[in-house]
Amino acid sequence: DGVFIAKVGSSGKNKGEFNNPLSIAVDQLEHIYVLDSGNNRVQIFDENGVLIKFFGQKGNKRGQFKNPEGIYIGDGKIYITDTGNNLIQVFEKSGAYFASFGNKGKGRGQFRRPRGLLVSKDSQIYITDADNKRIQVFRYGKKTKPVVKVSPKVIIPPKKKQVVSVFHFENVGNAAQESDYGEVVSHNILVALRKNKYFDTIEKTTLKKAMQELKLDRQSVFLDSVYLVGTKLKLGAAITGSVSKLKDTINLNVRVVSILKQKDIISFTEKVNSETELTASCEKIVDKIVKYYDSHNKKALSIPGSLKADAEIQAIKVSWKANKEQDIGGYSIYRSENPDRNYKLIDYTAENEWIDKNLNPKKTYYYKVSAVNIYGFETEKSIFKSAEPLPTPELPLIQGFKITSEVTTASFEWEKVKGVVGYKIYKAEKKEGPYKKISETKKTSFTDKKTVAFKDLFYKVTAYNNNIESKIKKSTPIKINLKKQLLISAASENIRKGPSPKTSVIKKAYKGEKFIYLGVKKYKNKYLKIQLSDNEFGWVWYKSVRIIEK
Repeated sequence: DGVFIAKVGSSGKNKGEFNNPLSIAVDQLEHIYVLDSGNNRVQIFDENGVLIKFFGQKGNKRGQFKNPEGIYIGDGKIYITDTGNNLIQVFEKSGAYFASFGNKGKGRGQFRRPRGLLVSKDSQIYITDADNKRIQVFRYGKKTKPVVKVSPKVIIPPKKKQVVSVFHFENVGNAAQESDYGEVVSHNILVALRKNKYFDTIEKTTLKKAMQELKLDRQSVFLDSVYLVGTKLKLGAAITGSVSKLKDTINLNVRVVSILKQKDIISFTEKVNSETELTASCEKIVDKIVKYYDSHNKKALSIPGSLKADAEIQAIKVSWKANKEQDIGGYSIYRSENPDRNYKLIDYTAENEWIDKNLNPKKTYYYKVSAVNIYGFETEKSIFKSAEPLPTPELPLIQGFKITSEVTTASFEWEKVKGVVGYKIYKAEKKEGPYKKISETKKTSFTDKKTVAFKDLFYKVTAYNNNIESKIKKSTPIKINLKKQLLISAASENIRKGPSPKTSVIKKAYKGEKFIYLGVKKYKNKYLKIQLSDNEFGWVWYKSVRIIEK
């Protein structure tokens, strides 16, 4: 009825202040969400106008804004039109980034200056696409897992063919060796495989080259060798076995193994009555493998869930929840530099984590993962997760150094570097080096007790994390010149103003009294220049002193 109640905020950039607030929303708890457009953020107040939290900043990355204009709360989420970035961003009530869609353009799902928005009760999202002079409508909802009706007659065709290679079959016995049945069998199985629906084959030349690079012989048909070569060639499966001849019967022992799982998929024996039947028998072997795949490849895998992308030094660790299906073969990892497209297969693994190394810290990388069973069936890709690799650790900034007065040691300290495991200390007797590592520490200080008398010492400090170390060449050397301490060994001795018994006496020195030797390498008239405890200088007869050694 027009009665003034209260006001919140004032002009500015600080918490609770506004710069061109353009839109407002209120949730069921009567929390007030203000789109503070000029400050590129959302500020959240309680019903009494007390600031609870805020999120967002200027930029073009996820969770950042460029002059946002519209805000709406629906389906338990916060929807924002990021006008300057031509993007719709969705956040949790906590302010955590959840998802986004759209980009600049005139096509469907693209925007030119999106402004207002509304989410209906049936989860339809209405966006005013201002400069395209239209309203676009979207539907929001969680992706459901595909429902696959399985019956004895239903076969799940592979999404893409499994990559397989046929290894040379071992000749067992003289009869098999003389006719080299192993070569004949492996060749004919390879030819038959090219006609089936499950496999893409790796040719013999590629297999031979990989074995040569791994320094393996053609006859190396041990499973360890098969797994080693298969991993190098990124095979899904491998076919291997042996051939023997007993009287007129040729026995073919066939083995199909999963490279990622490193276990048998199927193994069996095929008997051949004569050499003329070898080719036909190899075709039967491939038919038997395909029928086995058909009869067992009936259960669809679930799409990998709980995907995470954690930043490491010049790397990103990708992890996800492991599939529980028994016939899971492994996972394919896809990467892109765009969240919405161009995802390329970069590797696969049998584990539910993987590390992407040697990345550019100035880029954002997006990842998706799919599951693949041992028969080659691949799921749809997961939702994406992204991260920016951490840069190489910065060099520690040396604050200063000090020399202990009680013993001959060098001590120095430096500023803490964020996000590192520890520090490495290097030492040299010349500024240009060579520098030798002498210690590692997690502290920000170091004391060297192994020093050299009367010499300049040089130190460098680097920071390291996950086996990556800041560059020692760029580290600024610390120069320290240690002064030896001297101990009066005579019962008593005069300390004089000059290097001569003719000069006047400053004080009497007694046995056990300590002085600092000032680095005069050559005795002057066999007197040593020393510094007294009150910082006064004097000279003492060299035979009355001895050097303290740690």
